[in-house]
Amino acid sequence: MQINTWHFGTSTSTAHVIATWGDLYSTSRDVTAEARWTSSSPDIMAVTGPGAFTSVSPGDADVRAEFNGVAVVQSLRVYVGEGPLMVTDCANPSSCFYTDAVRDSTRSFPSDGIEGATVTITSGHNAGRSAVTDTNGYFQFFSPLVWGPITIRASKSGYRDGEVSWIMGETSSPPLLLVPQTN
Repeated sequence: MQINTWHFGTSTSTAHVIATWGDLYSTSRDVTAEARWTSSSPDIMAVTGPGAFTSVSPGDADVRAEFNGVAVVQSLRVYVGEGPLMVTDCANPSSCFYTDAVRDSTRSFPSDGIEGATVTITSGHNAGRSAVTDTNGYFQFFSPLVWGPITIRASKSGYRDGEVSWIMGETSSPPLLLVPQTN
């Protein structure tokens, strides 16, 4: 079973969720109406119907769907004046971190990354977190990460700063490129 579709309302602070159930033969069906839905913190995120939730107050809550003895959980974070935002879930190792690379804009892609660049999240709910790129130009930000609008800035001596913005969890991140400074 999996929770596979999230629709967040920004003005109504609601989430609508679809749960699917798959069997041994790879067939699946929507079990949203049949699943038992709960919230770990109803004072933060309240269940309002099958697969429907309303944010009540700021904080963290786990949304749980159970069907046929199998349960799945998704962590959400609620902020003042916004709808619920998905938080990365370390029960799923592929979502425990965000990793990417800082690259030199003058090299052909894919190229070796830029070692020792400082990468900082400058806007969004993850703002203030930073990392330094490794010998291959890669950096990582570990869980918990809140999905939503994000801006990341990279800097290194000898290069002009580079910056990218996107919606984490909905769109792919654009390449983070640094342009060498010229004298």
